[in-house]
Amino acid sequence: MEKFINGLLNNISNKGRYGDTTLRNVGGEISHVNPKEAHAIDTYGLLGQYATQLVGSGTINPNTGLREYHTGPLDFIGRETHWHQLQPDGETYIERPIESRPEGETWHHQPADEAGLTADLPDISTEKLSEFIDSDTGKIREGMESAFATYMRTVNPDYNRKGDDGRALWTDADIIDNYYEKGPSPFADKEDIDLARQAYETTAQGARAGAYESRMAADKGGGSVFRPGQSGFGGTDTKISEGLYTDIGTAHTKFGTDVYGLESGAIEDFGEFVYGATTEDSPYYKY
Repeated sequence: MEKFINGLLNNISNKGRYGDTTLRNVGGEISHVNPKEAHAIDTYGLLGQYATQLVGSGTINPNTGLREYHTGPLDFIGRETHWHQLQPDGETYIERPIESRPEGETWHHQPADEAGLTADLPDISTEKLSEFIDSDTGKIREGMESAFATYMRTVNPDYNRKGDDGRALWTDADIIDNYYEKGPSPFADKEDIDLARQAYETTAQGARAGAYESRMAADKGGGSVFRPGQSGFGGTDTKISEGLYTDIGTAHTKFGTDVYGLESGAIEDFGEFVYGATTEDSPYYKY
């Protein structure tokens, strides 16, 4: 059964278009995505899904009926071959040959470069955010307020929307105030990291103590030739050393996984804030 399911999924994946070579869950739907989008989703979870929806086409693949998030149909020299006509329902797109796009037509899906974006996914990471935000205090660094607002507009273009009167719905001050009022920290809580480190050190110390006692017992019983200053000498002592190495390695891996989980969770929460601030049904909405 597993072999059958894998084969079926591979068959569907192979029907992706314009660089979409795999499948991922995007916004609750199994969708065609390209490798860069798949990496973002696997690494950042919901945030990666947001980014994929931001830069991808969001059209329906006619071969599978699944939504697709390629970043633009191009020919072999990089020219667009199709455009996406937005239908009156405001949600559905129909793919048309590029030659049929009327001059000045506004009902179409803009390619990423025309929309003021880049083909690359937004850089939402602790490294990038630390350029603007102090990880210890959570405050925007002095003199970086404008750069922070510009960065937020790049990640979520909805911050650039204007009202019917032509005025910006989001000023730099609005973006900054909303961050201080509702924004979660994009950095993992240092106390949680310290707790994870303490758990690792306790496990490591226990493993070392257990290995030492085992060595002493083996040496006393004649099971190994133990020489001071040597970590592995003799059959029994070598096995004890190998066991200690495994235990320490396992504890270290768990510590790294725990910290990565804390950091990823903080970034994902911050990503939900970034996009939720412009979404009416989100708790992070501006108003």
